[in-house]
Amino acid sequence: MAIKFDLFKKQHVKFPRGQTKSWDVGILSENKSKNRYGNLAAYDETRVKLNFQTGLGQSDYINANYVDGYKMKKTYIATQGPKSNTLVDFWRMIWQEQVSLIVMVTNLIENGKTKCEKYWPEERQSVCVKGLQIQSVKEEIYPDYTQRTMRLMNGDQNRLVVQMHYTQWPDHGVPFYAKSLACFMEKILEIKSDSPVVVHCSAGVGRTGTVILIDACLRMARAEGFFNAFDMLGKIRAQRANLVDNEANGKNLLNQHWLGINRICTMDWQHLQAQSVVLPERFGLHDYPAASDKYLKLFPSQPTERNLRLINAVFVDGFKKKNKFICTHTPTQSTV
Repeated sequence: MAIKFDLFKKQHVKFPRGQTKSWDVGILSENKSKNRYGNLAAYDETRVKLNFQTGLGQSDYINANYVDGYKMKKTYIATQGPKSNTLVDFWRMIWQEQVSLIVMVTNLIENGKTKCEKYWPEERQSVCVKGLQIQSVKEEIYPDYTQRTMRLMNGDQNRLVVQMHYTQWPDHGVPFYAKSLACFMEKILEIKSDSPVVVHCSAGVGRTGTVILIDACLRMARAEGFFNAFDMLGKIRAQRANLVDNEANGKNLLNQHWLGINRICTMDWQHLQAQSVVLPERFGLHDYPAASDKYLKLFPSQPTERNLRLINAVFVDGFKKKNKFICTHTPTQSTV
């Protein structure tokens, strides 16, 4: 099947990149430190305006924009991952906008760099942010995402907020398995929200824009039987700079998968099965089809044994739990 990757690229470059509207408030000297990246501020026209706080200067600014969805204004709030100096503003926005769903598509640290400040409490614990009490109610860990439920308490008012945290999306890349993201997006569709859905990654443009675009297109497809991704992208790009930052579509990844399938099909499996236990120096991706971090590692049971051995067994994720199963072959005399 021929996939027209070049067509995707040609269509994507039609959308202007960088600043196309004014963001004068965001680049004021008082607000520059609130932007995670110096070349990205919130457009004035669509920015979320926080309630002014007396004596705190430009207290209404946060690097966040309202983004329209399918036939609905201000369906989403696209924002950057909170910084240490914007944690308070982030939770002010969540409370002010009566947000009930947060979609997070970054990890706190990626490639050794901080991409987002941790803004939620540990499971069954609570934190206080400027008078707003945030209490962890429940945390459910799935193979590709974590679902956290939190209770916000402000005076005599309290609300529940659900955070959907997708953990398998590399920065400047695409998820390794498209199906895992598809399942995540289906889960988001199931959660009812009458207020804007906050979506953030690190900068609040690439992965954030992709999630918003997919969600809006899925809703359009369900309602009308078709969707227009490029028309939708043009609309959301006008509300926040660089949403869906590049046209990366996994071309190289697809090629790698295809080569991997061919390699697996031509392997000498009888030869491999005779080596059910291998030492690390003999182990490599050319020997086995599975990724090395999926292998079950055996630590020495006797002082005379080598430091580490590998067995012909791999971890397999379950529906709700990572490494739920161990798949292996029937033991031989040498591997009992």
